[in-house]
Amino acid sequence: MAEKPYSKREIDNIVIGLKDQITGFEKDTRESLARIEIQTTQHNGRMKRLELWQAYVFGFCACLSLMLLSILIPAAFAYFP
Repeated sequence: MAEKPYSKREIDNIVIGLKDQITGFEKDTRESLARIEIQTTQHNGRMKRLELWQAYVFGFCACLSLMLLSILIPAAFAYFP
């Protein structure tokens, strides 16, 4: 038995259904991307503060080490001739 070809009306209904699905998918994708962008922006702000804090701590430790070594080395040479 031969199959009947689709009529123009059936093809149009299929295309309209596909367009609706694609439109829904695009809307969901845009919403997801907007949420991801907001989350990424917040994350980058926190990371920037963390990296700045880390730089301050490293600088403080370097200065403290330099000051302690400048005191301990001459004291060690004076104590151990």
